[in-house]
Amino acid sequence: MPRTSSPRSPPIVRVGIRRGLDTTPMAYLRRLRLERAREDLLCARSNSVTVTGVASRWGFLHVSRFAAAYAERFGELPSRTLQRGRRH
Repeated sequence: MPRTSSPRSPPIVRVGIRRGLDTTPMAYLRRLRLERAREDLLCARSNSVTVTGVASRWGFLHVSRFAAAYAERFGELPSRTLQRGRRH
């Protein structure tokens, strides 16, 4: 009996992501994590929300590296985004 679907090997997945999204799997996941962190910072209403806490929640263990990647992606520091989020 023929199989209806074939298992995907990691190289095939990597090639698919690279072709379909024009990026590597790791870069894609990093971008998603940065975007989710940004959403959390923009939606923060409480003073208990911190950049460190948001970074940690999304798997960024080095806050300075997170801030640098965040600034490169969004053009502002995460602390600035958090300030704007709290004002709304």
